[in-house]
Amino acid sequence: MNDPCLLRSWKEISRYLGCDRKTCARWETECGLPVRRIDPVSRRSRVFAYQSEVDQWLVEKRAIASLSHQKTRSARGFFVPAAAAGLILAAAFLLKTAGVIAPSPRVPLLAVQSVLSSGSPDEDYFLVEGFQSEIQRRLTASGRLQICRPASAALRKALDDASLSAAGRPDYTLESSLKRVRDRPALSVSLRRRRGNEVLWSGAYEDLAERLGVCLRDVCDHVCAALKIKPPERSVPTPEPANADDFEPYLTARFLLSRVAGDADDPLIQSGRASYYSLLDDEEANELAFKLFNQLLGGNPRFAPAILGLAQCYVNNVNLGVDGDLRWLDRAEEKIRQAEAIEPGLPDYDRLRIQCLILRDILDGGDRSQACFALAEKGLAAHPRDAGLNAIVGYGWFLEFGRSGRDDDFEKAFQFKWRAFWGDPGSTANVVLAELLMLRGDFEEALRICSLIQPGPHAYWLDNRRAEIYFYMGEADRSEAILDAQTDPRADLTGRYLRGMIAAGRRDASAARRILDEIDRLHPPKGSPFVDTIWYASILAGIGEFAAAGEALRKFSADRKAQTMRNINQLYVDINPNFGPMRGQMIVAKKGKR
Repeated sequence: MNDPCLLRSWKEISRYLGCDRKTCARWETECGLPVRRIDPVSRRSRVFAYQSEVDQWLVEKRAIASLSHQKTRSARGFFVPAAAAGLILAAAFLLKTAGVIAPSPRVPLLAVQSVLSSGSPDEDYFLVEGFQSEIQRRLTASGRLQICRPASAALRKALDDASLSAAGRPDYTLESSLKRVRDRPALSVSLRRRRGNEVLWSGAYEDLAERLGVCLRDVCDHVCAALKIKPPERSVPTPEPANADDFEPYLTARFLLSRVAGDADDPLIQSGRASYYSLLDDEEANELAFKLFNQLLGGNPRFAPAILGLAQCYVNNVNLGVDGDLRWLDRAEEKIRQAEAIEPGLPDYDRLRIQCLILRDILDGGDRSQACFALAEKGLAAHPRDAGLNAIVGYGWFLEFGRSGRDDDFEKAFQFKWRAFWGDPGSTANVVLAELLMLRGDFEEALRICSLIQPGPHAYWLDNRRAEIYFYMGEADRSEAILDAQTDPRADLTGRYLRGMIAAGRRDASAARRILDEIDRLHPPKGSPFVDTIWYASILAGIGEFAAAGEALRKFSADRKAQTMRNINQLYVDINPNFGPMRGQMIVAKKGKR
């Protein structure tokens, strides 16, 4: 499950080259080993290397070493670097041939980007958004391409050139633009190679509303032909919607699910109808998506994307707390099997299956980690750079750390979440990456990740995380300012906990006690596996009620569901300054070697 493109630390770089960290640092200085930094001007910044660049560096050193054998040089200044290069190459060759390192061949990266002309009517948004998402889905199924969506202009400005290189600039870009010709939607498409900006193929499609299905098949075939890859296959022919009227329920439902998942805001959202849908809360959006997928399947029961959409709706019922009946997950898994039999090869199948396993673990206190990681290995072998798959695998390792307390498990969670970040830097799923950074005390980096996330309809998640980070940094005033600016009612409960911790940290017992009373009325702590009970105990500890805080922690630790999160919760205790006076009598004990 190694990332074929990125080496994100000195540890990974040294492991790849088969030497220690100091040797790699020396090679960077003396031999030009291509090591990059998140902050290019700081030598203390986090480092990373692009594997293809390291391989190219090794090739160049091999050429120098070969030349040194052909010509006699008396100058010491040439001989020493050549000898050093020979040692480097020998070590790398021995490690690779011994099977210690087996880098995968680089899979081409294609960015799919669509543009909608200004002043377009509502239905054009769904046409161009649908074209973009369907092209991504179909080309991903080939297994020969990795697909990404380009970062927004604001995000590209925030990320420096070195960071974008680490993310892996696309090898190719598929650009499409939709405009009105004689008041009918027309699409222009072009495939470009990044190097040299060469146009490999272009096409134009008029009357798109009536020919969307034909257009999608034609574009996929031309892209695969231009890149010399085999088109995706289907085990059973799939009837598809033939025009925009048939396609619209599917596109609308896909859009609604993206709102529920908290995906980054799409720059194509310009229509009033799309804005209306984005204002629905999670439960309403999921219910409407469910109805639309069923409506579509009523006339086309073998449309695999709609079947997969229903599976996501079933998972959301449990994940959103709409209905905790685990039979929804059984139904989701059955729908995944149906969709995969019709259209195999998509990363969404393994992503959803892993999500089902994780939800079962959290809700019934089980341990399905072996099945989870087996699915992860299979899925990432085919789609190593898929952001959604890397994100859910990272969360699986985070839960594994919750059970084991092992440093290696935490590091794996961090690595997969970091890969997911580079796959989709603006996604609100990166809030969990910020959480991991926060829990290991890297507060400034956590805030930087938060600043790059495009919040969309779930901005309150992001605001809560930022307020929490500032509190743990000891900057209560900045935390409180964020909470004061909150207007989303969904943030009320978390906001009360954070305000209570701030008041307790200031030793304002009366304000802290008042907030605790409000929390008790709204949401009595009942041993949730998440952090709210830790926060409740933190408020008590901050105002000196150590016995009550200890009792809250003891009850929480005894809860069966909390066992899967015990070491995560211990990290929350470790970074919370309110627990300082009672640090020696902490009840949430670490288990396992960290």
